[in-house]
Amino acid sequence: MAHGAALRRRAARARGWPGQERLRSLPPGTAGARTVAGLSERWPRGVVTGISPEAPLPASCRPTGRDVRPSECARQQHSRGKAARRGTQSKEFGQGNRGTGDPGRKWARGLSRARARGSRPWPWRLRATERARLAKAVGCSLDEIAITRGATEALQVMIGGYNKLKPGDAVAYADLDYDSMQYAMNWLKDRRGVDVITTAIPEPATYQNVIDHYTKLLSDNPRIKLLLLTHISHRTGLKVPISEISRMAAERGVDTVVDAAHSWGHVDFDVKDLNSPFVGFNLHKWIGAPLGCGFLYIQKDRLGDIDRHFADEDFDADDVRSRIHTGTANSANYLSIPAALDFHHAVGAANKFARLQYLRDRWVKQVVDVPNLTVMTPEDHRMYGALTSFRIDGNTTREQSVAITDYLTNEWGVFTVRRGGVAKGEVIRVTPALYNTPQDSDLLARALKAAARRF
Repeated sequence: MAHGAALRRRAARARGWPGQERLRSLPPGTAGARTVAGLSERWPRGVVTGISPEAPLPASCRPTGRDVRPSECARQQHSRGKAARRGTQSKEFGQGNRGTGDPGRKWARGLSRARARGSRPWPWRLRATERARLAKAVGCSLDEIAITRGATEALQVMIGGYNKLKPGDAVAYADLDYDSMQYAMNWLKDRRGVDVITTAIPEPATYQNVIDHYTKLLSDNPRIKLLLLTHISHRTGLKVPISEISRMAAERGVDTVVDAAHSWGHVDFDVKDLNSPFVGFNLHKWIGAPLGCGFLYIQKDRLGDIDRHFADEDFDADDVRSRIHTGTANSANYLSIPAALDFHHAVGAANKFARLQYLRDRWVKQVVDVPNLTVMTPEDHRMYGALTSFRIDGNTTREQSVAITDYLTNEWGVFTVRRGGVAKGEVIRVTPALYNTPQDSDLLARALKAAARRF
C-alpha cells in the first residue's frame, strides 16, 4: 500500500499542479490571455473547468433543450449536503456541489505543491479567465467587474469610495438592508459630512407599496443622493422591485447601490436588468463557489464616481480592478469559480428559481391560514424566491425567537435561524435549497403549525 501511494505521489509530481498547462499556454508577458484547457479528466465526475468564455459549455453541463419540471431540477444536484437535507438554511454559507468543492481542494493542493518546489504559479494571470466567465454570465463587459472576497467587501468599497457626495447631502437605507451595508452608509456621515436617513419597508409589503414608499422617501428628502437597495433581503426574503426603484431614483438624480448577495444564482436576471450603476455580488451563497468569492460591478461610464481603493497603483485609474485591492487571497477558491458556474448553467437559472419557489410555496400554502403566524413575503411571485421568514404573533424579541428556533430544531429536526433588525420585531427565516425535497417542506409546515400552537 505504501509503495502504491509513493507511485501516485510520483505521478502527481510528473503531472504538475492543476492548470499548469493553462499557465504555460499564456504568451510571455500576457496577464489574462484566455485559453481552453482540457482538464475534464482531472476533475471528479467529469466536471470541466477553466474553459474560455467563448467556448461552449461542456456536454455534461448543457441544458437539455426541453422544458424541465421544477421537481426534476433537484435530481441534478450532486450535493454532499443530503445528510442535512432537513436543514433549511443551506444558503448561510452556500451549498457547493461535488464539482465545485473537489476542484477547489485540488487547486489548493496543486498550488501548495508548486510553492513547495520553489515555483510560483502566478494564479492572478489565470484569474482573468474567471472574470471573463463571470462577466459573460452576469451580462456585462469584462472591464465592469472585479473579483472580491464577497458582496460585503464589494459593497463597502463602492459605498465608501462613492465620491459625488458633499457636506449637506444625504444618503438613505432601509431596515431590511444588510447590517454591514448599513454600517458603511452610517460611516459616510463622518467620511463625507452627509446626513443618514433610515426608513422601514412597509409591512405587509406589496409590489406597489414598496415602490410608492421609496418614491415618497425621495420626494420628501430631496437632499438624498445615494440610496442603498437590497435585491433580496436576508432578513425576510422580500424581493424588492429594484429596476423600477432604480429608474425612479435616477430620474431624481439619485444613484443606487444594490446588494445582490442573495439574488444572483437564485433569481434569473442579468445585472443590466437592475438599472443600477453599482452592484455587489456573492458567489458562495447561491452559485456554490467556495467561501471568499464575490465580485463588484461598476457601470463602465461611472467608474470615475468611485475612488481608487486606498489610492491603488497596481492598476490604471481607468481599470475597475483599481477599485478593490484585496491583497493575497485564496487563489484556489477563485480558480474554482468556473466549476460553480458550470453547475449553475447545468441546472439552468430559470429551473433553479422555479424549483426554489416551488419548495417555498409548498410550505407557505400550508401555513398561510394559521391565525397567529405571519408570512413575511406576499403571495406575489415577483417578490420572493427561496427565502421567506415568518413571525408568530407576540414573539418579537431575540429570546422568543431563539426559543422557537430551538424548538424546531430539537423537536422536529428542522433548522431555521432568527433574524433581527426588522422594524416591527424579530423574524425566523426559512431557506430551502435544491437538495431539499417536497417532503421536507411538508415536515416544516407541520412543525410551524405545532410551534404556532405552543408559542
